Amino acid sequence: KQASSDRAEDEQSKSGTDTGGSVGAANNAALRDNLEIEFWKSIKDSNNPTLYRAYLNQFPGGTYSEIAKVMITESEKSQQSSNSLALAADPQESQTTMPEDDPVSELISGVWVDKRGCHLVIKPDSKGRLIGAAWGKYGGSMLMELEAEVGSDRVFFWKGRMMTMFDPEMTDPQKKGKLIVNLYNHSILHPTTGAICSRNRSEKASLELNKKTSKTGAFTAKPPKWFAERFQDPG
Repeated sequence: KQASSDRAEDEQSKSGTDTGGSVGAANNAALRDNLEIEFWKSIKDSNNPTLYRAYLNQFPGGTYSEIAKVMITESEKSQQSSNSLALAADPQESQTTMPEDDPVSELISGVWVDKRGCHLVIKPDSKGRLIGAAWGKYGGSMLMELEAEVGSDRVFFWKGRMMTMFDPEMTDPQKKGKLIVNLYNHSILHPTTGAICSRNRSEKASLELNKKTSKTGAFTAKPPKWFAERFQDPG
């Protein structure tokens, strides 16, 4: 009888342990669900893609993971649009303006292409400020502002903002620098701080871009979509 009683107690103890384990697992799952819901509530109205990436890192297979991916894409598009508008309209970013027929403007304006397919288009905008667009065969593009160096008609300082992302396998392009029109040949443009476009890591940065005299066949790499909205045909 004692043996039977001991066996019964063992079975009851084992059953209790199994039940306790199941309850514990269920409680942990419920706690994680609650944490996910609270996390999502705290970020769902945000336009910051970093927060949605943090959610995906914490809950990679979460209930809202597909929505988070969509929000990352939309937030990044919105930020790119805001950046480009700020670049074009920010009164703090003042530049020297010049008419389109100004000889300095004429010297730098046009379509410039290097031997590796990096394209640079420069023109005065509606307010006479020099703007540029850069893109290459490895994807990605940049909107640029340029300003002539004081006392020079060949040297131009520039800075740019990314409009579309470059291939991460390639080198990052420069974000600012200086462009110099060749003293003896005005159809050659020299970047002084490295590549304007992304390039293969095995390639050296091009030391010059050549000005295209005809719009026919000037582009060897397809321009980005935003280019047509901001730039008239430079030919």
